[in-house]
Amino acid sequence: MVQKSGFLVSHAFYANDLFIMVKADISTAKAIDGVFQKFHEVSGPAVNKEKSAVIFSKSVRSKRRLLQVLQVKVESFPIKYLVIPLVNKGLRSANCKGIFDKVTTRLEHWNTINLSLAGRIELLRILDVDFAAKVVICWDFVNNKEASWVKWMHARWSFPQFFLASAVTFMANIVVKSGQDDIEWSQGRFSLKNVWEICRARGQIVGWKELCWKFCRPRAAVLVVIILQNKNLSCFNLQRMRFSGPSICHNCFKEEESNDHLFCKCSYVLEVWQQVLDKLHISVVRFQGLNQFVEWILLQVQADCLKSKIMKGIFCVFIWKFWMERNVSLHGGSKEQASVAANVIVWEVMHFFSIGFAELMILFDAA
Repeated sequence: MVQKSGFLVSHAFYANDLFIMVKADISTAKAIDGVFQKFHEVSGPAVNKEKSAVIFSKSVRSKRRLLQVLQVKVESFPIKYLVIPLVNKGLRSANCKGIFDKVTTRLEHWNTINLSLAGRIELLRILDVDFAAKVVICWDFVNNKEASWVKWMHARWSFPQFFLASAVTFMANIVVKSGQDDIEWSQGRFSLKNVWEICRARGQIVGWKELCWKFCRPRAAVLVVIILQNKNLSCFNLQRMRFSGPSICHNCFKEEESNDHLFCKCSYVLEVWQQVLDKLHISVVRFQGLNQFVEWILLQVQADCLKSKIMKGIFCVFIWKFWMERNVSLHGGSKEQASVAANVIVWEVMHFFSIGFAELMILFDAA
């Protein structure tokens, strides 16, 4: 509680809590308590006074009477809230040292256990962008860009000629052409995006590249890419790598567990796939292999519309869901019923695109 001559709060970090600044008098305290009581009577939830606190300005005199009304504990600045301290002055780096140390410790111990497959891909992408950003900084520096930091660096230090020459050589590896007096970017307009496009590693372009990304969660997209490249650790692939063990499908226990069987021929998969198509009012289609499945999906998503995006999402979530069910069965668990699995697939796609079931039905009926 503050008065006109009291402190000013410069930084407040909060989540789902309430931070109230009011005049420090008895009438205001009673009004606040009355509002909380009315809120409890109308909605049900009550203020947890054991976790609540009041902070007084130094000029407040009637602290005891105010506490009798509010019935909460007293605290004073600085206090920690969500690891970050609340201060009544400017927030400094020293105030956030605890959270800095926590993040640094976590970063120093990153390993394959902490990072998921999607996390590893994101980390590699960030490192590529970081390299491109360094190229941009070197470019601006060598070309004396009209920027305060460039002028400051040239004025502060006298860089030796070999340093400038090494910077030019470094950028020459990223496709530049150097004249006698200047350096010219030889790949169109110079930008961070263009540098990144040149620096980043590229693989062979495949027809299904537009199926995986942007239409489902990253964890599903990464798994679909691995499966379409036939690099998932199915029993069939493990045997090809000379690992011993059963190669039977753990969903139907009928045939060898190859990707073609697991996602196109397994009786459990066929039952769920039929129910998914029934929900979308699409005629049932059977496939002899995963490549044929992919070709059929690509024919369905040629138009750039919401229906095409949803079909891409259905494909990715379908592949991801059955690999998860396969892992459950492999480790002794019980797989979901076909109707439940079909509902999960459709719900996951609806949730990702933020549409309701009625809207989904209208979309596919209209098509």
